[in-house]
Amino acid sequence: CQQVISPRKIANMIDHNLCVSHTHRCRNCNAVTLYPDTAPNAYRCLKFPQCIGQASLFDAPEPESLVFLDFETTGLDMSADDVIEIGAVKLDKDGYLHTLQILVETQRPLSDTIQRLTGITPDIMQDAKPASVAFADLAVFMQASTVIAHNANFDIPWLLIMGAVHGVSIPDFPVVCTLEWAKANHEARCNLGVLAKKYGIHNPQAHRALADALTTHALYFCFKNAAKPEAPRQSSAQYATLVTRYTSQRSG
Repeated sequence: CQQVISPRKIANMIDHNLCVSHTHRCRNCNAVTLYPDTAPNAYRCLKFPQCIGQASLFDAPEPESLVFLDFETTGLDMSADDVIEIGAVKLDKDGYLHTLQILVETQRPLSDTIQRLTGITPDIMQDAKPASVAFADLAVFMQASTVIAHNANFDIPWLLIMGAVHGVSIPDFPVVCTLEWAKANHEARCNLGVLAKKYGIHNPQAHRALADALTTHALYFCFKNAAKPEAPRQSSAQYATLVTRYTSQRSG
């Protein structure tokens, strides 16, 4: 392809099982594209995100880093349950991928349903970190990034509530919800597993946080490549009232 790729970029591609596409070129700058070996339709420019706005260098936006986030929890009640696993994938401003996977300590028992759904058992939780440490690590990982989640109305409040409860400062950040994006695209079914199957994304560990974050990462680029409408963006600040209410209930 005659595209110069640095040794560091090649090492990052190998570490994260990225392939070079022989059939797709970037529509913005004609560079070759990369895709995860589990998701051939999730290709993105080798230079992403620097290629965005290159047509007008004087107006080019500052490249942003993206963090794809997913949690597994002991249940759905934000006033009582806990996050037990954090999974995050970061595509930084220079186009390198990074991953974060942390098991999080909880005093709440893991129900049979949660163990069957996630495969997370009490034995596996022996390696869990204290929540204050886990969410501090996540806050550093996602610093100054746009956060993407499939069902942001679930994951983002959990992030902010756990941060507040465990004394971790998390400044406001932009949010993209691929579930809302799917609805805006009039997808027949918007479940992450169904969408993964439709767009050819292989997820061998569904309902584990990192695997689902990787699937969300792939789905995001599948949507971009399918010429869908722009992704809906909002601010984490919109959850402030909800976070205050649930944080107060947990402390009470």
